[in-house]
Parts: sequence; C-alpha cells; structure tokens
Amino acid sequence: MSNFKQVFYDSSTVNVVTGTTTYTASLSDNFNYIAMNNPSANQVHIPDENYTNNGNTWNFPVGSEIGLMQSGSGKLTVTYPATVTINSNQN
Repeated sequence: MSNFKQVFYDSSTVNVVTGTTTYTASLSDNFNYIAMNNPSANQVHIPDENYTNNGNTWNFPVGSEIGLMQSGSGKLTVTYPATVTINSNQN
C-alpha cells in the first residue's frame, strides 16, 4: 500500500474496483480504501441515509471514513446527495 497515505487502521483493506465506471460505497468500505481501476472516467457514489440496495438498507455512521484512489487513467469523480457531508484531505 505504498501509494496510500496511511490514515486508517492497520487492518484497512483495499477494494479494487475494475471494469465498472460506477461504484456505490457500502458499509464494508467504511475505514477502508476504494481504488477505481478503469481507463474510462468513473465515479464513486456515497449514498445518503436509508439507502436501499437489493433489499438491504444501511446508514454510514457519523465519523465514517473511506479512502479513495484513482488507480487507472480514467478520472475519478465522487458523487453524493446534498444530505451527505464530505470532508476531503487531498494530498
């Protein structure tokens, strides 16, 4: 993980997303990293409270942290609804 600034727990994992241009973060991504590996423009969506997918509803708890990385040549964009607050520490 030398390409990452280590800001999370030592047990952090990297979820490498390849072959898709849209990914919605889930609770399993909390305190971990998402690496978007795609040559095309791609996006990570951070859902709001009570987001439902395949019959499962979840809320990210206050203080949740997700590390994001653009590992392919496609530009990574983060999308989120107005009810979500994003704090960024870009380096």
